[in-house]
Amino acid sequence: MSSRTALLRIALRDALAAKGRSALIIAMIALPIAAIVGLQHLWGDDGNSQGSFPFETGTPTATAISGLLVTMIVLETVLLAGPAFAVGLRRQRLLLARISAAGGTPGQLRAVVLGGGLVLGAIAAVTGTVLGFGLALGLRAIIEPQRATPLHPWTFRPGGIVFVVVLALVSALAAAWLPARDAGRTDPAAVLAGRREEPRVSRGVPVLGALLIVGGLGFIWATLWELRELGPALGTVPLVLGFVLLTPMAVAVCAHFAGRLPLPLRIAVRDAGRNRARTAPAVAAVMATVAAFTALSIGMASDLEQERLEYVPRTAEGNTVIGGFSGAETEAVAAAASSALPGATVHRLAGLDESVRALSPDCSCSYYGPQNLPFGTRHLVGGPETAALLLGVDDPTVNAALTRGEAVVFDRTMLKDARVRFAYHSPESYLPDAPENPPTATPGDTAEPSEAPVFPATLSPRPVGPELVSLLPPALADRTDLPTRTTALIITKPLTDAQADRLKNAIAPFDVRLYTETGYHRDGDTVVALALTGTAAFLVLLATLIATALAAADSRPDMTTLTVLGARPRTLRLIRASQTAFVALLGCALGLLAGLPPGIAVTRPLTTPTDSPYLTTPHGPLTEIPWLPLTALCLALPLLTSLLAAASPHPTPKPPHHPL
Repeated sequence: MSSRTALLRIALRDALAAKGRSALIIAMIALPIAAIVGLQHLWGDDGNSQGSFPFETGTPTATAISGLLVTMIVLETVLLAGPAFAVGLRRQRLLLARISAAGGTPGQLRAVVLGGGLVLGAIAAVTGTVLGFGLALGLRAIIEPQRATPLHPWTFRPGGIVFVVVLALVSALAAAWLPARDAGRTDPAAVLAGRREEPRVSRGVPVLGALLIVGGLGFIWATLWELRELGPALGTVPLVLGFVLLTPMAVAVCAHFAGRLPLPLRIAVRDAGRNRARTAPAVAAVMATVAAFTALSIGMASDLEQERLEYVPRTAEGNTVIGGFSGAETEAVAAAASSALPGATVHRLAGLDESVRALSPDCSCSYYGPQNLPFGTRHLVGGPETAALLLGVDDPTVNAALTRGEAVVFDRTMLKDARVRFAYHSPESYLPDAPENPPTATPGDTAEPSEAPVFPATLSPRPVGPELVSLLPPALADRTDLPTRTTALIITKPLTDAQADRLKNAIAPFDVRLYTETGYHRDGDTVVALALTGTAAFLVLLATLIATALAAADSRPDMTTLTVLGARPRTLRLIRASQTAFVALLGCALGLLAGLPPGIAVTRPLTTPTDSPYLTTPHGPLTEIPWLPLTALCLALPLLTSLLAAASPHPTPKPPHHPL
């Protein structure tokens, strides 16, 4: 039997003997693998896609994002499984010392630990693949009945299976690499004599970590505007890796200044400092999760703030508009609305009943027919009373312009020298069944720019849009030689849910569009934010509880010593709670430091003001930091995990019995 085969058998036997630790490592690797396999096979393939995660090839950005996601999955897996390998190494030291005493080389000692990682990675790959298939089949059975269109047919992806197998093996070997390196330095004499070796950390590791942090920040700054959102995403990888390398030093610094802490916390922090090989990966796992959560939360909150500021209402909040009906349906729709809302006044809005468009100063404008528009037209006709219905207030600027016979324009790009120019198709050129998004019209399609009618106009100080372009006083509308008709109905009284349902049912027989202005709200993004917070909280909880469980298993001799010295069970529980709190708090603090720079940087290109023609109040780049969820994650969660650790059942170590 070759030495490699013998070492692999030793590693396999040792991995199977440590059932709890091996099961933990397998779970840490298999769960992300199951998620990837499930996503790969959930949506199937229609034969036209450019690829499927993690093989997106549609655009360079999609490929880069997929690569970054895979990198973060591997990093998180390694950081969660690494402490289990580190604790397992302490149990393996006697075996490794015997192999070394029998003539084993440092390379063979490393091979034993890496062989265990290879075996566990292979088991995790098979387990994760099976779970992923089950996850995909279960989700398809739940999701497909809820969809209007069926999901794409199930497609087996052998390339994806090969990828996840390689990913599992790489993750396991990466998690076992540092313990394997320490195994190669085993001093057999010290281990066989029962002495506990202090971990040795290379002085170059913190320097390399600092260089990676500086390099990541420099990359983000240099590529921010050229790569836009992708620059901070790419720069986050070396930034987080740098903080990972600095984590052992941060643990050691905390242990150095732990002298004035209360006794349970002092013991916990100093124990973490003595066992940096176990503590640092757990702290780094929390740090990576909080860093990603911080950056994503800042980007999402800033993006939502920009959307809120740039939101343009179609009419005053609370108004309900019925539009899109033909002239022959006007009376029937109005009667149906009035019968559904007894006591409410249904106002009529007039508009140009043609395919009219305004010309921008450069004489280019997309053509929009009146179909699918809330008001049935882009150009309403009326005086101050109509403006009050539309805006919800009597605006003096708008009223004065309409009284002077000027058009009120809501799209600022259509104004030049306080004038607006119109062009329109002839009545016979408009087809009711024209495509919803016809091609862009050119000035040659209508009157020449020099022949297009030009009207005096005033920009509305209150934004309304984006489908509505102008409000013309009746005298000015007459100069277009186009007929005016009722194009929409408006109810200015806010409706209850019951009234809205009655109105919807009453106008259902007609081909009309119903719209109620409710102001800016994004319920879907709230769900996404809650899901993101929940995922981050779960990962932080998982990492800290794993670290506490491993610390409890690894520090049984210390707990026995404290019991001999007279420590009460309450003190031992406080020590376990302090171990958990220290891992969570330090990880959250480092995560905030790592996540703030890319999160703030991504808001620069992400919230650059759009050139919206309906915005009257410009703004610069926005940075919104969601302190409430960040504070809740970094303070409430460590408190929760420490309480769980203190309340978890754990046998009190008993002092050794010395028969006399």
